[in-house]
Amino acid sequence: MRQGIFVVAVCLIFPAISRAGNLFIQPTTTLQAQTSNNTSAGDSFQSQTNGNLGATNISRVDLHTLLYPGTTTKIYAHFMPWFGDPRHMAVGYNSQDPAQIHR
Repeated sequence: MRQGIFVVAVCLIFPAISRAGNLFIQPTTTLQAQTSNNTSAGDSFQSQTNGNLGATNISRVDLHTLLYPGTTTKIYAHFMPWFGDPRHMAVGYNSQDPAQIHR
């Protein structure tokens, strides 16, 4: 019985494996581009104990493309005007720095 299952498994898997050897994938991006910081956070910003995620890579996909066609769902963003207050915890960059603003 086990030998029969093995033979069937080999017969099903072998064709896929033999064709996979001929498969060539042409990358259109790099690992660096996919994993480097692409947020407005400074590159030196580390994750904090309060849950604030450090500098990282986030998706740039338009949120509307993730919803079903014809949706009327509203998408909200959260604006935090207190962020620039001098009493706020140090986040590793200056929000007034032109290079940071340009990011």
